[in-house]
Amino acid sequence: MKKNHRASSVIHPIHPRFRKPGKRLKKNGEKIRPQSIDNYRYVHQNLVKFSTETGFVLLVSDASKLNAREYQVEKNYWKKFYRNFT
Repeated sequence: MKKNHRASSVIHPIHPRFRKPGKRLKKNGEKIRPQSIDNYRYVHQNLVKFSTETGFVLLVSDASKLNAREYQVEKNYWKKFYRNFT
């Protein structure tokens, strides 16, 4: 049995800290605007809806820790996701 070395995590609900405008800061120190929070919420809703309707499991992994083969597998996974989502 092969081990999967990809460190992946399933998409989970948006953390409450990200739901409140003005509490989180961007890298340049500016506050995240309410419109950005709304966009995050709608994207999350669409991803959850897509995942439940199609049964497609959304996995997010750290691409910086992948070797060439694992990177190609990850790239193909996201191509498949994009074709199904759009």
